[in-house]
Amino acid sequence: PPILAGVYDYPHEPEHARGLVMAAIEPQLASIPSLVRGMVRDEMQSRITLPRRITIALPDPIVSVTYEGERTSVVACPIGGSTTVTSRDGETVPVTQRINGGWLEQTFTGPSGGTLRVLLSTEPDGQTLHVDGTMTSERLGQPIPVRLDYQRVH
Repeated sequence: PPILAGVYDYPHEPEHARGLVMAAIEPQLASIPSLVRGMVRDEMQSRITLPRRITIALPDPIVSVTYEGERTSVVACPIGGSTTVTSRDGETVPVTQRINGGWLEQTFTGPSGGTLRVLLSTEPDGQTLHVDGTMTSERLGQPIPVRLDYQRVH
């Protein structure tokens, strides 16, 4: 959808976003034995990378989403296509892009088979970008949804 094209910034400090993600994960951690729960929590916190800026470009036929934060990742391929990005650990991560409910959906598949599905949508005025992420994995009892809202700057 053309309204998605633009540059969006996260309007809070990174700790705010990290807190939202960890609050969504915390119920799943409750099912892990207490002996290792702290270690798992610390590892998850250290692995969470959240973009401070998202830039969406929609030149036909390539759709490009640039995630800028501690590092920059670019997902660029046609709708219905796939590409790869490199994780912070140097792993190659397949990504697909498709339209879901009129919005852009990206699915990142990790080396162990877990997925992060990201649905990018806006408010009708186009000023707020909703980034709805859903994490799934064999190790998680159920999918973990999280929403972060970004504000249009361009």
